Amino acid sequence: MSWLSWCCVTVAAAAGSVAAQNSKVVPADAAQFDGNWACFLPFAHGVTHTQQVWEGAAIATQRAVLTGIAMRAEPGLTPPGVAFKMKSLTVSFGPTAVGPQTMSTSFASNRTAPMTVVFQGDLDVPMASADHVLVSPMNIRLPFQQSFAYGRGAGDLLMEMMTGGRTILRTQSFVDAVVNGGAARSFGVNGPLPEGALEIVSPADPLNIVPGGTLTVVTTTGGRAYGGVVALGASNTAFLGVQLPWSMAAAGAPANFLYVSPDVTLPLTPTVVVPIPPRPEIVGQFVFAQSLLLVPGANPLGVVTSRGLAFRVGDPAADPPTRAMGTPYFPTPTGVFANTTRAGTGGPVVEFSGMFQ
Repeated sequence: MSWLSWCCVTVAAAAGSVAAQNSKVVPADAAQFDGNWACFLPFAHGVTHTQQVWEGAAIATQRAVLTGIAMRAEPGLTPPGVAFKMKSLTVSFGPTAVGPQTMSTSFASNRTAPMTVVFQGDLDVPMASADHVLVSPMNIRLPFQQSFAYGRGAGDLLMEMMTGGRTILRTQSFVDAVVNGGAARSFGVNGPLPEGALEIVSPADPLNIVPGGTLTVVTTTGGRAYGGVVALGASNTAFLGVQLPWSMAAAGAPANFLYVSPDVTLPLTPTVVVPIPPRPEIVGQFVFAQSLLLVPGANPLGVVTSRGLAFRVGDPAADPPTRAMGTPYFPTPTGVFANTTRAGTGGPVVEFSGMFQ
């Protein structure tokens, strides 16, 4: 197919804005788009011994004074009704000679300098957002009781979390995280079908959403087959001068929205696979997808729309500047890497509060 002219796909797609001077999201691109993975550390089991290390260059050019951190509860894996308290949590920071690539599963080996306790007490872990958005809120917030001064010349940055009490969870609580590769995220709401439920997802591994890989769009309709199209576009903000999302109520389809500029349309099938050009210059660019179903009688227009699906093309060789490891079983001298299913670094997306130079 003649593909969307990838060179025209822009980051205008991403919701959100670059973090201000008093905050910094690591990795930086996670400020504009949720990560591509869900991590069980540090909160999934209600008890934790976790370490996470960051490349110093991702934190500051010279120095930083850190006053807090925040993470995102992962929508979909952390049900909206689940909130709990991490009992007797101790959080420490310190410089380390160990980086994401050289981090060990031995807690002691990763501590190469004195650690500073920045928080002690109970931490409320709120419920995940139920909204489908491109940038989920940083809703797990941990303000430091004591600031931490970090100097880039001292090495990379290490955080350690330990709980002294145990919370029995009815379900696990995951946080937004990153591994190498691209990302896919749904946003918006699905229109109502007379029968069954409409959904659009991308089940692809992040390593498929890379130059030379594929975009996969799966549309489910509760077992019934419908005609229609899958629209692919370079924007989720405007189309032919019309601001997106555009309510289709005036056209006769209330509760349905156009989320994507329909620059290219493909016949609707349960699974649509689109090749990504093998060009490295498209790394970091976005493309959007949405299914539009022909459903006579569903509304005067006879059209039902899915929510939107956003893809960010990633670099398979670019490892994130962070890595996490830990265990819910302690005291033990070792843990396991959070990214256990593939080679490379990876860990929770973290927003740091403070001052950065």
